[in-house]
Amino acid sequence: MENDQQRESQSSIMTRAFRAIHRKWRRYREFSPVTRRAFRISLLQIPAIRVGLRLQGFKAYAALLEDSVPARRGLAPPGSCADIERGFHAAVRYLPMKGSCLSRSLALCRVLRRFGQDARLHVGVDRAKSDLGAHAWVEVGARPMGKDGARREQFHLLTTATRPAALEASTS
Repeated sequence: MENDQQRESQSSIMTRAFRAIHRKWRRYREFSPVTRRAFRISLLQIPAIRVGLRLQGFKAYAALLEDSVPARRGLAPPGSCADIERGFHAAVRYLPMKGSCLSRSLALCRVLRRFGQDARLHVGVDRAKSDLGAHAWVEVGARPMGKDGARREQFHLLTTATRPAALEASTS
């Protein structure tokens, strides 16, 4: 009797797990091709940047970001920033640790640049607080990206990581 209840319990757990995986798979398949690609790239970029920031610090990663050139131009159609951002934030939800705004912004900037977008990383300090508070966000053009960019008005800009001049000259 007890073994039957255990088997039944294990069976219902497996059924619920299968249904949850199936729902997630269906949700993934509903994404556009650009969003799916951004999701897959982000799943690799986010943990790599978190580890790299811990091991090498911000200066090394800011320099890496300055030197990053999109892998392929025309990978994403113009105006697809929303699709890329959707894939990025879906990846953030699936990873066990959310990370800081700096690590998320560095990763989002790298992913956007990989898709050929003119993404810029901004770092600022809080104007209102008496203690030191900082924040990082990404902008494409003048549009802030993601949840981290929504709070940009309350911060005084310290630095901006931009695309390398060689790439800007080659695209004009």
